[in-house]
Amino acid sequence: TLVIPDLCKRIEDIPLLVEHFINKYNKKCNKFFNGISKDVLDIFLDYSWPGNVRELEHAIESAISLYDGEIIREEHLPFQFKNYQLNGNLLDTGSIQPLNDAIEKVEKEIIISALEQTDYNITKAAKLINVPRQTLQYRIKKLELLF
Repeated sequence: TLVIPDLCKRIEDIPLLVEHFINKYNKKCNKFFNGISKDVLDIFLDYSWPGNVRELEHAIESAISLYDGEIIREEHLPFQFKNYQLNGNLLDTGSIQPLNDAIEKVEKEIIISALEQTDYNITKAAKLINVPRQTLQYRIKKLELLF
């Protein structure tokens, strides 16, 4: 049996894997990315990689298929990689709010951010936050986010 350690235990492989996946998806999507920014490399090296190599591949595929450019930047990454700062005062007010209210507020912020980053294209926004398009449409309606 061949045992391959998790990606988080072989971070030295990340730059080579990134290069491989960039080449693969450049060809597939007819794009011309030639690398990642230092910020993206830092994020990738610090990330825990629960989805292992497939998650890395998906991140590169998503960035290349959704955006144009030469360098993959932090704003091109799927949401889980971004240094998302909670806006509003969810945790630093000293008063605790009901969990459902806090979750709804964060969900609204995530959806609005994804929509803004994709010029309000629901299909692209759904890909960016890794949910089916129909789910995103349902959440937009349920959260009363009208655009």
